Amino acid sequence: MSDKRRPLEGKHILVVEDDQMVADVVMETLQDHGASVAGPIASVAECHAIGSTADLDGAVVDFGLADGSAASAIRSLRDRGVPLIILSGYTRDYLPKDLMGEAFVSKPYRVAELVDAACRRFKAAA
Repeated sequence: MSDKRRPLEGKHILVVEDDQMVADVVMETLQDHGASVAGPIASVAECHAIGSTADLDGAVVDFGLADGSAASAIRSLRDRGVPLIILSGYTRDYLPKDLMGEAFVSKPYRVAELVDAACRRFKAAA
């Protein structure tokens, strides 16, 4: 059961981010709010491999990874029913049309913004 201080308690969330400093902040933020975290995953191929087999309650995915767009990995996670949040330094308009409806957090972001999006998307108590 989650509480107000740890609203993501019991959630297992995949972090896909190729910038180690950003990944560390995302992971620490999620963990500080109760989530267990898988990752960070830094490539599209890794995301496909882990995202296709891991038992996940959600994923936070950087749209632009070093080895290319994460669009295919995002679609794969979505097709598995994994709720996700797309992180990007670009605007939502940069996303392919079929991904524009996904939860989106623009970088740079405030910690509270990520936590709020995670609580809403991963159905945690705010």
